[in-house]
Amino acid sequence: MAKPRATLGIDLHIEPSGPGLRRGLTDALREAVRTGRLAPGTRLPSSRSLAADLGIARNTVAESYADLVAEGWLTARQGSGTRVADRAVLPPPDRASPHHREPGRPAHNLVPGTPDLASFPRAEWLKAARRALTAAPNDALGYGDPRGRIELRTALADYLSRARGVRADPDRILVCAGFSHGLKLLAEVLHARGLRTLAVESYGLDVHWNLVERTGLRTVPLPFDAHGTLPGALEGATEVGASGSLRSEADGSAGRGVSGSAGLGAVGSAGRGAGGLAGSGAVGSVGRGASGAAGPGAAGRGPGGSVGQGAVGSAGRGAPGSAWPEAAGSDGRRTPSDDRSAAPRPAAGRAGEGGLRDDLAAARAVLLTPAHQFPMGVALHPARRAAVVEWARRTGGLILEDDYDGEFRYDRQPVGALQNLDPDHVVYLGTASKSLVPGLRLAWMVLPPSLVADVMRHAGSSATGVLEQLTLAEFLTSGAYDRHVRAARLRYRRRRDDLVAALAERAPDVRATGIAAGLHAVLQLPPGTEQPVVRAANWQGVAVHGLSRYRHPAAEAQHLDALVVGYGTPPDHAWTGTLDALCRALP
Repeated sequence: MAKPRATLGIDLHIEPSGPGLRRGLTDALREAVRTGRLAPGTRLPSSRSLAADLGIARNTVAESYADLVAEGWLTARQGSGTRVADRAVLPPPDRASPHHREPGRPAHNLVPGTPDLASFPRAEWLKAARRALTAAPNDALGYGDPRGRIELRTALADYLSRARGVRADPDRILVCAGFSHGLKLLAEVLHARGLRTLAVESYGLDVHWNLVERTGLRTVPLPFDAHGTLPGALEGATEVGASGSLRSEADGSAGRGVSGSAGLGAVGSAGRGAGGLAGSGAVGSVGRGASGAAGPGAAGRGPGGSVGQGAVGSAGRGAPGSAWPEAAGSDGRRTPSDDRSAAPRPAAGRAGEGGLRDDLAAARAVLLTPAHQFPMGVALHPARRAAVVEWARRTGGLILEDDYDGEFRYDRQPVGALQNLDPDHVVYLGTASKSLVPGLRLAWMVLPPSLVADVMRHAGSSATGVLEQLTLAEFLTSGAYDRHVRAARLRYRRRRDDLVAALAERAPDVRATGIAAGLHAVLQLPPGTEQPVVRAANWQGVAVHGLSRYRHPAAEAQHLDALVVGYGTPPDHAWTGTLDALCRALP
């Protein structure tokens, strides 16, 4: 009995054409080799297998193979089969070479946002993947829960509670394909619930602002001063009239209660009724009846672990009136006078004149990096952390806490996550892009209970591969993740210290700030020198960004000349040369 065709060899899609089967097959194989569709070294099916697939005689295939071997297109050896010969392949005329390297590519990369990719623990990750796949039940390989695998969500809940102080329940964790994916889901949910404005920091990433705005939300920057972001500017956004009340996407009804009362509200909705209480609100809803009682509303989580900033060993303060974060001692601590001066105060400029203030009054959600503001590097002061949480509680607002590099702190122990202060009003967002590598596309959100259903509905099926999730779960529970983070922290701290020492020796007029944590530093430059220094760095073969690149277009913060240097980006073997090239470009 003949074997089924599917078991006779490898698959090869070929369509003989032209007069005669032998000639048609020979021409089709020759064209496939010539154009590169069959790459050099590719093993072809046996003559018996290809003949069975094409429904032709085996001798026809054998003779065609023999013709192409004689012409030099194929090679045939006893025991190794028939393979495509090594020869130059002509690319199609309308397609550039996939390995084409752009001329003038910088030799040194100091663009922030990427860790040292060469330090990824390949061997340990491979071991964890093997253990995870061996232990995985068969149903783990199906479509599964849109929140992600329970093994990873449980491991994340334990780790985040222990290392970041997050109050996490596996049922409220959603695994997503990177921070941007999580932010997009949240923005879509907020827009569907009626929000139209998201407050953001004056400095940040335009890719995040653009992503949010593509969902239909406007981004409005909060003021920024020497102590970081001013959440006090949100204080004008305390109430919304009944006409501005919002409905929950899930409920869709105008609400319950006596005439005029607001029902299930979306983020920031606040309806006043003639009597009775407003119905239970969705995330951030605030329903006020005649009695003045407010319906329950959830708010998001904020990042944890504020970290001091400033040059290593520096105890000096910024010049009076300076918008730069003040330097801190080597332990990153501040003085009592700093605490008093950091208290929230009304925003100046357009906000005081009613421009940005009106925009911020429409915001019922805010995106913050409180543990280590990107890119300025300042930690949100405790008084301001308390103020923004109180704003969220009072108004039913939502805080999106981006804890992008919370594992990397050098001069002090971090405080807990902002989410720990109010899990019902803070969404905690974390990622493996800095602690491991961004190519894994692994991130997570810890959601308030009232957000879970809507976010899952927008998420659909899980966007992250099951094998990566199972491997990260094993990596966390085995302790390999902690070991890797501790080793990386030491390596990046040495780089930071090298940078500070090199600046002191070769560019004493340039000061590094925001370096008590993270993988980047902000180098303060003399006024008016940012763009010339960026051009000089490019001339030295260094890719580096100026601070102006990270400034929100509508921000009214004072213009500052600086470089944002991602010292975590270069591989170890290139660090010394990269640092030397950078110093040659500095004033």
